[in-house]
Amino acid sequence: MICNNQLNSNTMEKQYHRLEKLEVIITEKLEGEPLVPKKIINCMDCEHHLVLPDPDLKDDFCIDDEKVFCNLAKKYITTACRPHHKRDECQIPAWCPLLQVNQAR
Repeated sequence: MICNNQLNSNTMEKQYHRLEKLEVIITEKLEGEPLVPKKIINCMDCEHHLVLPDPDLKDDFCIDDEKVFCNLAKKYITTACRPHHKRDECQIPAWCPLLQVNQAR
């Protein structure tokens, strides 16, 4: 059985980890280091994307559709996407926060 202190400790550890990541991003921005490495040419290559199911329950053909969410911008990159089309539909959008930081340098 996990006591409340252990739960609070785990929660605090997760929050601290998120703050560490944010600190790295801010530090890189201030020091002028590029935040979008050259190898990221598609949102599917970025660590901040999340693939979620997006089925159309009225259409059996689209039951395996997916949507791709950007955790940094809190926006959907694509929705109602066929799994084999994800890479084609996930080109880096103009609103990408990492892309904007790089262009501001």
